[in-house]
Amino acid sequence: MNPEHYKLLMNSGDAEADIEEFKQLLTECTHREYWSFCRRMALRHCVYARRSRELDIFAQANPGAVAGASGQTFVVGNPHDKEETIKLG
Repeated sequence: MNPEHYKLLMNSGDAEADIEEFKQLLTECTHREYWSFCRRMALRHCVYARRSRELDIFAQANPGAVAGASGQTFVVGNPHDKEETIKLG
């Protein structure tokens, strides 16, 4: 791995241990193992990126929109001997 590729990997946000594991694999693995590792790393990146986008959307959302409107409804008696529905909320 040339120094430029190593620098790009270090700036990618991946853990240094993962980058070192990748570097080690480049030097000692077979072609099939290398591509298997690449697919694993790409999948991990996709999962982290999707989770990050979802959390960002959640963090910027209006709490009322996320939780939904809440309220409780009770049926109570009144002195006029008729039922009325009172909605609290």
